[in-house]
Amino acid sequence: MNNFSFKFKFCIALLLSLSLVAISVQASEAKSEMSTTKKALVISNAWVRLMPPVTNSTAAYFTLENQSDKAIEIVAISTVIAKNSTMHDTVVENDMATMVALEVLSIASESKVVFAPGGKHLMIMGLTEPLTKNKDVNLLFELKNGQQIIATMKAYKNNPYSEDNEDNSMEHKDHHE
Repeated sequence: MNNFSFKFKFCIALLLSLSLVAISVQASEAKSEMSTTKKALVISNAWVRLMPPVTNSTAAYFTLENQSDKAIEIVAISTVIAKNSTMHDTVVENDMATMVALEVLSIASESKVVFAPGGKHLMIMGLTEPLTKNKDVNLLFELKNGQQIIATMKAYKNNPYSEDNEDNSMEHKDHHE
């Protein structure tokens, strides 16, 4: 093997080694950055209202908690089980309740926004498949910064997180008998 060929192969091997080291360092830095970052948006107490089978719309409820030090803006929430879904707030004026569409939902840093019956909610319209009790429903939350979060919730007739829920009261009562 001549001297030129040896030097050429050595240079290529050296460049490949340095490239792999650089990629490894970048991956390591990204991994450590991800592990130290806490989840900014936490979705809890999530459920979808179980409606009679003849109804082609329903509503979803949940608590959104922004655990970051910056405001978070939700620009859309969608699901594959419906043609359309829209965030709404219920506004009462002159003893009349009306729904007002929310184009963007802003959640201040380190605060919560509750979607509950009679208040903010996600209208899910044009159901493409029937809902059944305990059915898993996935919602895709789209944030203004481009991040997407999927939340899985179940369908219930009544709020499963409420102590006033008759279904929960009966289950709780039966548990103690």
